[in-house]
Amino acid sequence: MPRSASRVTWQIVKEFSPEKPSWWDSKMNTGNSIGWARPHEVMSYPIRSHSHVSSIDPVIYTYRNPIESYMSLKSRLEDTDRKNNAAYEILAQTKVMSALRRDEMKGRQVLWVKYEEFTDLSDRIKAIGVFMNVRVSSSQVSAIAEKLNIKANLEKSQRHSGEKNAFLTWEDKSSGMQGNHINDQTLGEPGAYIKLYPKEYDEILNACSRSELGQLRSFAAELGY
Repeated sequence: MPRSASRVTWQIVKEFSPEKPSWWDSKMNTGNSIGWARPHEVMSYPIRSHSHVSSIDPVIYTYRNPIESYMSLKSRLEDTDRKNNAAYEILAQTKVMSALRRDEMKGRQVLWVKYEEFTDLSDRIKAIGVFMNVRVSSSQVSAIAEKLNIKANLEKSQRHSGEKNAFLTWEDKSSGMQGNHINDQTLGEPGAYIKLYPKEYDEILNACSRSELGQLRSFAAELGY
């Protein structure tokens, strides 16, 4: 799910993964029929996507309160045309989650990482290490947490040259952090967006059930929020 600490989760997976294969850039691109990537894009290593990737390979899915996911995404898209589609982008995750549940029933290993239950980065690192069957010492956990903590990632996300839409147009290639990826007003705190935007939250709570915002509210309720 967008804006659910999926990028730092990918960073952790990258820490535990082998070096990128020499053939990756030539084989893993849209010219070789990877239909869920953008045209002419070489897939990141390890693979990350907010779409369902059909496979038998183990997968990690991160999610949070869809209402906060929406508010967080919209805050990053505020100056772009995509902001009007923010609710749709979150609602699309209902299909992704359903597909992963079907995969799981067929034997695919899925680690479901609930944002609000992994606010401690060390806990997230340990859980991913166990899932990937990697032995991680306490000193390694501490070192990775120091490297990937939210303030370190905030600094990386601010290295761009000031582009207005840096969230969509710029990425730090080493860390994968997008421009302005982290909101320095919330710093990842669960519930912070609801506190920061109470009028928008009320609008969602009172929206018609058939509207996108109403469906977003229902999605949140289905996930127990």
